Amino acid sequence: MNHGVFTRKSEYLELYRIVDFNEHRTLMQQICGLKTITIYSGDRSTPKLDIIGVKNDLDLASLVRERVELNRRRKGIYEIANR
Repeated sequence: MNHGVFTRKSEYLELYRIVDFNEHRTLMQQICGLKTITIYSGDRSTPKLDIIGVKNDLDLASLVRERVELNRRRKGIYEIANR
């Protein structure tokens, strides 16, 4: 994530830290054919990341899910659920 006008700051979110994500659309986004994807992570500096203005026909959530699983397997990280 890059932000800033005069001073640029870059933050990185490791894919294997992503815990959950969802999609939502405001009324204006529905009219424009857009959506927002919110990613929740175990990262301390960036626990929540909003990706705003994604086209409705782009299935970014599935793409993120696949990449998260791929990176977890590559790093040998397994989730333990206590339910």
